[in-house]
Amino acid sequence: MYHQGKAAQIHTIARRIVDKYGGEMPCDDAVLRSFPGVGPKCANLVLAIACDQPRIGVDVHVHRITNRWGYVHE
Repeated sequence: MYHQGKAAQIHTIARRIVDKYGGEMPCDDAVLRSFPGVGPKCANLVLAIACDQPRIGVDVHVHRITNRWGYVHE
């Protein structure tokens, strides 16, 4: 079941944050994306909400559209 896999990923990430970062959320994109199951959208959401960085978490399709419109140049 999908939720069981996600629950295991969340538990693994939480354990790693406690063990390696003293329970403090690492506010680094590369670190967040190194966690299992964390991609650009999730990392950006964490950085925006938990780390108060100017980020927007969107899926790849929204990113492609905004690139085509010229709003984002990445």
